[in-house]
Amino acid sequence: MSADRWSDCPKCKWKADKERVAIEKEARNSYGKVPVEVFENLKRKASGLCATSSTLREEWQIGITEGEFYIRYSASCGAPGCDFEYRYTLDAPLDLDNA
Repeated sequence: MSADRWSDCPKCKWKADKERVAIEKEARNSYGKVPVEVFENLKRKASGLCATSSTLREEWQIGITEGEFYIRYSASCGAPGCDFEYRYTLDAPLDLDNA
């Protein structure tokens, strides 16, 4: 059996959350010290930061061959500037004598 899907990249989400928190802090610190338009722009910019663009491609295979159970999983992000990748492989022999 094999499958693939698109989902949200954990690294892109982490980056967007970190940037959003920094801009929200900047907005809080600038309250009453900058023109209202600047403050509102910072708040708008912070609220627009999210990573829900489904840039993470996940692929997996799972099955049994002669004497072996296997899992193959890979994920990689296609967003510009993001280099997130993850791979996982499992090969486990089957105990056919005791099955």
